[in-house]
Amino acid sequence: MLKVVSTNIVSPLGMSSQENWRSVMQGRSALRRLESYKGIPLPFVASVFTPEQVEELAIEGFTRFESLAIRSITEALTHTDLDVRGERTTFILSTTKADVEELGFAEERDGDYHRPALSAQRIAEHVGIGGGAIVCCNACISGVSAQILADRLISAGHYDNAVVCGADLVSSFTASGFLSFKSLSNEACRPFDADRQGLNLGEAAATIVFTRADSLREGDSETAIIPKITSSTPEAPSVCPNQPLSAVRGTAESPAFSIATDSIWSLNIVAVPCALTNASSEASLPFITASRTFLAPSPDGAGVLR
Repeated sequence: MLKVVSTNIVSPLGMSSQENWRSVMQGRSALRRLESYKGIPLPFVASVFTPEQVEELAIEGFTRFESLAIRSITEALTHTDLDVRGERTTFILSTTKADVEELGFAEERDGDYHRPALSAQRIAEHVGIGGGAIVCCNACISGVSAQILADRLISAGHYDNAVVCGADLVSSFTASGFLSFKSLSNEACRPFDADRQGLNLGEAAATIVFTRADSLREGDSETAIIPKITSSTPEAPSVCPNQPLSAVRGTAESPAFSIATDSIWSLNIVAVPCALTNASSEASLPFITASRTFLAPSPDGAGVLR
């Protein structure tokens, strides 16, 4: 079994898990309508960092994507006493697009900035993780797949700790692809609603620091024990936002949904991230309370953020 010892979320709603939670509790939304975003002619609604936030997150010598991941990982590691410098700690980066937007600057910059594996190595070296870096690139379930990989590597005895980070940005490549399917909404999305009109993309990085769960300390409210991580089971089939609401109600009773909610630390659940594994639903994962959208996580960071 795995033990969660620290987490972090960096999103337009906040720079820590606590800030994001407070923003949701206050009813704040990071969604906004984008006009001519990165040269895209069609308007759409998304959750993206403001220019001021981009400047705040920037780290000299690293791309915007790498800086975002580094900020999230660094913040998560400051809240644990784990020594991640040795070979018994691995870094798993969950992303599909990574620095794809850097391809537009290929002639102006040195290095293969668009290679996720290189970005993962640079990130791991900067934050001081000594056990190497792995990229988990499995479309919109990458975040869940990365946690499954962490579970297997630790359970098999290859590592004692795993730092899992899921991150992505809204690039013109990503937005254009979704727009070509006519799947983006020009208003705040309403998954599973009868009047749904599409999904919202978002920018975010989320980090979970896992370690081996050798023992459970009674009353430890800051520890979440994950008995099993899975991306699909017969009892918890994939659900699409276009399916009838009856299918979603069934998902709420599934083991996967129970694990997702039971693992939240001693809090009354008022904002529940959709616990889904289908690619089309992962991409539109918002926090929803009474069908209100607060945040649209990045597609490949959604599983980790959730």
